[in-house]
Amino acid sequence: MEAPELFATAVPEEQLRRGAVFGPTRGVESPAAVGSVRAAVRGRMREHWQKGRHFCSCGRWEEAIICYTKAIGLDPQRAELYEQRAEAFLQLCDFQSAVLNLRKVLVLAPAREQRCLARLALVLDLQGQCLLDQELYSEALEAFTRAAELQPHCKVFRQRSIVCLAALGEFPEFLQMLNRELEEDVRNPDMYVLRAFFYNRFGQLALCHQDIQRALELEPQHRAARALWHRLLRQGQEAKAQAVLKALCGDLRGALYKINFAIESDPLAAKFFTLRGTLLRQLKDFSAASKDLARARELSAVGSPEAQEAQRQLVLTYNDCAVHCYALGRLDEAVKLLSEALRNEKAEQGLYTNRGGKWLGWWSQQDCFFHLGELAYALADYQQALELCPGNHAVQGRIAAVLHEMGRWDLAARSPRKWHSHEAEQSWFSQCLQDLTSSRMWKKLKSS
Repeated sequence: MEAPELFATAVPEEQLRRGAVFGPTRGVESPAAVGSVRAAVRGRMREHWQKGRHFCSCGRWEEAIICYTKAIGLDPQRAELYEQRAEAFLQLCDFQSAVLNLRKVLVLAPAREQRCLARLALVLDLQGQCLLDQELYSEALEAFTRAAELQPHCKVFRQRSIVCLAALGEFPEFLQMLNRELEEDVRNPDMYVLRAFFYNRFGQLALCHQDIQRALELEPQHRAARALWHRLLRQGQEAKAQAVLKALCGDLRGALYKINFAIESDPLAAKFFTLRGTLLRQLKDFSAASKDLARARELSAVGSPEAQEAQRQLVLTYNDCAVHCYALGRLDEAVKLLSEALRNEKAEQGLYTNRGGKWLGWWSQQDCFFHLGELAYALADYQQALELCPGNHAVQGRIAAVLHEMGRWDLAARSPRKWHSHEAEQSWFSQCLQDLTSSRMWKKLKSS
């Protein structure tokens, strides 16, 4: 008995000899047949492409994307299809898909690089603006940064990045980038206004006011700059009103703090400097008071009520400072200050009186010209004061005291052998008695 075959086959021997195991052999297609297939594929692709363009013109973006996708499936190396599909995605605000399609265009068509980069930067910019409206500041900053990298010469992308940094609270980086932008473009009012808002937020009102003024110089009707400026003016007026209230209550330090804030808000308001100068005078800070009152006079129109009030307060400051110097025994400085005050206010009789000498008691003149022994100057000041205010009993008493002192000094200067020649002394004392009897002090003594 024969052993069975280990691997039986159902293929007959004859068929194996003919080599027809896998069926009849087909012939190779001709080049003409291949060309007709490619033409059919190309024609079908153009058909889908044309439909996509038609749908785009009608605003039917979803259907256009479907057609472009079918066309790309038939011809995946055609850059125009990706570019137009990116436009359709952009219209649907599908920014990420638009970016991917534009990047594919960069790979397929290097010759279109400049145009494609500009379009890609625009898509990223629009994406950033949408994210910014949704308060997604980190994502918006990333989009604007990528757009700026693609188009370094376009400043608007960097400016929007600055806005995102401010919204994120990255203030050091924000200010650094903003200052760099202003160095490159000093005629951009929007950047000055943006920095002004930053300074206002952090209480640097003087710098805020400077940037507002620069913005308004470049664009006088800039809405944001004018709105911020009016806000500062309102802040200044409110702070000034609070300063006046505190001053009336006797809180001079609190009033000074408020008027400082008012001046920072509006550094061109003459009334604010006048008020601060007055407060500083009352606090005995005469040097700072003089500077503020001089500044108020500069800011005021010539002859205006503000200028007159600043002038008056400046004269009072010189007078008070002179009195302070007198109390410290610095009589020469007191005379200089009163002389400066008289140069600005020649019709104030009180200044002549103070420079001549201050009445501290019966027959006692202890300051300025009188104390310095300059009796002739003291007498001239008293007489000038009496001309400005005729009949002033206090000034007449001072004149009497000076004449008495001049007579006594003249009498003491003579030797004992010449005392018999006392006509000069009689003249001094007679004039002294005449002024004294007309003064209010003599009337008080007589009534007592």
